Amino acid sequence: MKKYIFNILGIGISFVLLWWVFRDQNLAELWTSLVLAHKGYLILGIILILPSFIVRSYRWQFLFPSTAKPYWRNLFSAMMIGYLANNLLPVRAGEFIRAYILGKKEGISKSLVFATIIVERLTDLLVTLFLLALVVWIFPFPQWLIRGGISVGAIGLIALICLAGLAVFGKKLIEWGKSIFSFFPTFLITHFENIALGFITGVASLRQKNNLFKYIAYTIVIWLIETILIWSIAQSFNLPLQLHGALFVMLVIGIGSIVPSSPGNVGTFEFFAATALTFLNITGVSALGFVIVLHALIFLGALLIGFFCLMESSIKASSIVQYVDNTDS
Repeated sequence: MKKYIFNILGIGISFVLLWWVFRDQNLAELWTSLVLAHKGYLILGIILILPSFIVRSYRWQFLFPSTAKPYWRNLFSAMMIGYLANNLLPVRAGEFIRAYILGKKEGISKSLVFATIIVERLTDLLVTLFLLALVVWIFPFPQWLIRGGISVGAIGLIALICLAGLAVFGKKLIEWGKSIFSFFPTFLITHFENIALGFITGVASLRQKNNLFKYIAYTIVIWLIETILIWSIAQSFNLPLQLHGALFVMLVIGIGSIVPSSPGNVGTFEFFAATALTFLNITGVSALGFVIVLHALIFLGALLIGFFCLMESSIKASSIVQYVDNTDS
């Protein structure tokens, strides 16, 4: 029942946000802006999609211990099939599918794989919060947005300190936290305890300095590639979006992905991207055309590459669906 309620809530939020984004737009002018988009910059954006996914899969490898480090090809395939599932299935089922496929291909624990996914998601969120605070503080934004960005950065810093403490002190910190927050409902404590235990498992390999530095380096490359991707699509619509503005748009979209939505972040992506552009005083049909094309390229890129990986994989789609059903139950 909770699953269905969450699905309905996500679809409802997506519908409302899509309506809000398109409510005052002239569709004829929007179509014209799409037709007149500069093809050269669009091609550059398309070219950058695959390298972004490749670097992400290489970075994922550093979260595994040396005794269970998967082959890159299997990592990439599992990740892209997971992205495919996230675009087609509700409640981010692709994360469970990534763990299932890689665990089956490599013969390693699915719980270990899922633990690395937890770390990947948490570190991306922390980097997003930190960079958002940094961008709005350094570049000319309204004072209220700067104050909000600094507050978000402070929250991210506190979260980073807590996660660092969790990585160092492990289960002792969990037991200490459970004693402090014992007044919370039991199911909530158990939920966060499972997340914390998964984080401890997934972050173990990052205690090695070499792995940690490489993980950070790959993260920087990922953000650089994706910032240039967004900038190139913006140039195709002649938007006055500089690189720091493109980074800001990407960060806001990243935060928006946390909000429940329909599969593929339809609605939330458009709303948060358009909102970010509004903060930068970029509005109108060209701005909306940019948002639509950006989402379409990312969505279709993950869809096509993920479908190819699924067809190339020896794992049947029916077994994946059965695994998801069992996980939900």
